Amino acid sequence: MGLLYNTISVRGGKMGSFNGFILTNNGKKLLEEALTGKRLVFTKFQFGDGETTEDPKEVTELVNMSKEATINQIENNGNGQVMLRVIIDNKDIDTGYYIKEIGVFAKCDDGKEVLYAYNKAIEPDFIPAFNSSNVVEIEYQNYILIDQAQNITALIDPSVTYLTKE
Repeated sequence: MGLLYNTISVRGGKMGSFNGFILTNNGKKLLEEALTGKRLVFTKFQFGDGETTEDPKEVTELVNMSKEATINQIENNGNGQVMLRVIIDNKDIDTGYYIKEIGVFAKCDDGKEVLYAYNKAIEPDFIPAFNSSNVVEIEYQNYILIDQAQNITALIDPSVTYLTKE
């Protein structure tokens, strides 16, 4: 179980590129639970400017988390993956930074939340500090491995939804 990908669209900035999501060892344990019929719940994304030298499967948290974001949309493609959409902006950013790592978190039923999958930048995205003439939004569509798990959901905060063309 391994490499998955994400697509990025940027409004107001340069696009980065990432290696693709790697299922962590903790994520693999969650997936194994979900395959027994438990509900797998994707809870949030974190973005950071840290760089790990660890094997991505061993990572349990971001090296240097800079921003946390809620999931805006979940779509089960029926091919062993789900698409999770997340949009981040710079409205609460005082100092710009490079997004070098992305983590997606999940839990089974009411269990403990863990880092499910980790993604490391090849070319990081830059999110600049906010000012009234420089609003940047980055939309990530992340394809995450769920294998044959059937009961999949995500925590979506309706107060933080974005209207997109789709």
